[in-house]
Formats: sequence, C-alpha cells, structure tokens
Amino acid sequence: YTAKCCNNVFYPSFECCNNSDCSNPSQSGVCVDGQCMPLIKPTNLLVGNKRVLAGYEFNTVDECADINPNNLNPNFREDMNKMEKYYDNMTQKVFSKNSSFINFEVVKAIRIPSSLQGWFSNSKTEAELLNFLRQKCPSLNLDNYDIIILPTSVSSVGESAGWALTIGSGKTILYLLGSAPTLIHETGHLF
Repeated sequence: YTAKCCNNVFYPSFECCNNSDCSNPSQSGVCVDGQCMPLIKPTNLLVGNKRVLAGYEFNTVDECADINPNNLNPNFREDMNKMEKYYDNMTQKVFSKNSSFINFEVVKAIRIPSSLQGWFSNSKTEAELLNFLRQKCPSLNLDNYDIIILPTSVSSVGESAGWALTIGSGKTILYLLGSAPTLIHETGHLF
C-alpha cells in the first residue's frame, strides 16, 4: 500500500500529489487522482482522413473474408455516421468552424476468423491481437489502416461495452455493434 500527505492532508492510497512525484522510471507519467499514470502519446491525430478497417462479423471458417464496403451492416454504418457527426459537432463547438475536421472512411470490411471469438482477454496486448490477425489474414496489411474496429465478442471485456487498446500502435477498438456512444467513446481514446 502507498500513502501520501498532500497539502497537510493524509491520503492512505495516494502515491502522488503532483506530477513531480511520478518522475522515477517505474512511475513516469502524470499524477491523476493520487495515482501515477503513464503518459501515452497518441499515434493518431484527431484531424484529417482516417482509414478504417471494419471487422464486425465472424466468418464461419477460421480465416478472413472480404465484405464489400458498400454492403456494410446498416447498424455499423449508422454507428459510424453518428461518430462522424459527433466529432464534427464537437469541432464546431470548440473551434467555431463548420467543417468536417475528421473523416472516418471504411476502406475495408472483413469477416474475422471464427477462432478469434472469445480469444482476446485483458491479459493480452494489442500486438498479440494484431499478430493473430496477421497470421489468420496474411493478405491483409494492417499497416494500411489508422483505426481497426473489432466486435467485443472477440474478447472478455467484463462489463464493458467496448475497449480501446492504446499501448502499442494504439489503433484498435473493440466495441458492441449498435452502441454508437461506446464507439465514439473508445475512438476518443485513440487520439
């Protein structure tokens, strides 16, 4: 257990009072609510065109299969449209500009390998997930995409409706299809 006195007040579970308390190598980062949090630099910027790989359906076999982007699941398309509108509205509010500050373009959609269902857990990393996809989908160049969206049914995320994997390439989102607020929220972690 850790404890800290901050401004003459004792906090039994604090490890820091300010950012300078988080300067040793095992705690590098920033002090947030008494805890040292790692400082993560985004690999994506919240501006411009974002190439999206959408893997929202499971294949009946253990390999990837293409889905024509024009035939996207209507629920997924609606979630993507809501996300685009949300970020455009926030841009207008923050910058007082009427423009599409960021554009999400689904450039490829796939049915993901059946063996991925339930395979991912919070003990695994984004790198392990992407390596799994590279093995099962060898013709798919994952470096061609800024954001990779997968269904939460590939993972054990507990009570969460979604999960953003921000350590590593920081471009993978797991979310529950039909939950636009979750998609918006998890996407925000990537920037």
